[in-house]
Amino acid sequence: MGATAKEFGDVAGGSEKVRQLMQEIAAASEEQSQGIEEINKAVAEMNQVTQQNAESAQELASTMGVFKGKESGGKNALPFRAEREPAEFPA
Repeated sequence: MGATAKEFGDVAGGSEKVRQLMQEIAAASEEQSQGIEEINKAVAEMNQVTQQNAESAQELASTMGVFKGKESGGKNALPFRAEREPAEFPA
């Protein structure tokens, strides 16, 4: 009978070890899920910033086209005239 009790004790100890490992796996899975969620948020934010940058670049290109007169072959380009001489920088 002593051998049977010992073996039941070993099985119980093994079951406890399995339970602990499963808890650790569950905790690691939760951490991984949270990490993936944070990465997804960061990628979405980067995408939004990229879209805003693209819109700004498009707007700037359009504005520069007006100054250069590219869009109308130079006919409607805004005139540019210096009101004063550029400032001299000390050497």
